[in-house]
Amino acid sequence: MKLGHSDHKNLMFIYNLIQSSDSVDLDIIQHLSLDEYLEIIDITWSNHSFSIAGIIIDFALSKFPDNIDFIESKIQNLIHEKDYRSAFYFLKDYASGILLPFDVKIIELDIYLKMNQYEKAGLLIENILPSCDEQESMVILYKGLIELQAQNPYRAMEYFKESVLLWPENQKAQTQVCKLMLSDNTLEENESFIDTILDINAFAYQFWYCKGKIYNNRG
Repeated sequence: MKLGHSDHKNLMFIYNLIQSSDSVDLDIIQHLSLDEYLEIIDITWSNHSFSIAGIIIDFALSKFPDNIDFIESKIQNLIHEKDYRSAFYFLKDYASGILLPFDVKIIELDIYLKMNQYEKAGLLIENILPSCDEQESMVILYKGLIELQAQNPYRAMEYFKESVLLWPENQKAQTQVCKLMLSDNTLEENESFIDTILDINAFAYQFWYCKGKIYNNRG
C-alpha cells in the first residue's frame, strides 16, 4: 500500500528526529504500521543512513519475524554496509527457513559477487534449477553478471539480452543491457534489439530512454 503525502511527511519528521539524536528512541517507531516501517526504511536508505536503517529493520523484524520484506531488507542493508559475512550468515541461519529456495540462492549469488567470490558463484549457479521463465531469466542475468565481473562485457551482453528476451519485465536485466550500450556507445547498432523489446514490452522505460538518445544523436 502506497502511503499518502501527509504520511510521508510524518515519517520524514520521525526520520529527522531520529537522525538528529545520539541514539534511536524505539518508542518513536513502536506504533508504526508494516507499510510505514517499509517507507521509513526507504527514507533511511535514500539518505545513506544504513546504521539507523539496521536498527529500524531489527525492530520491525521483532514485531513481524516472518515478513519477507523485512527479511530481505535486513540482508540488503547488511550488503549496503558491506557486511557481507553477516548477510550470508543471516541468509543461511534465518532467512533460508522462510524465503523460497530459489530466492535464497539468488541472494546467495548476489553476496558471492559482492565478495568477489566468482568461483563459488559459478558453482552455485550451475546447481540452480529454474521452474519458470522468470526464474530462468534471473539465472541468465547472473551468468551475465559473473561474466561482467570477469571483464567479459561482450559475453555478458549476450546473457543480458537473452535474459530480457526471455522475461521482458526483468528490470535488472534491462538496466544491465542499457548500461552496457550507453557505456560502449553501441546504441545505434543495437537499435533493432531495442525496438524488439519495446514491441514486446511498451513499459520498458529504460529502452525508451535509449531510443531517445539515438534520436538525439541523429539530430
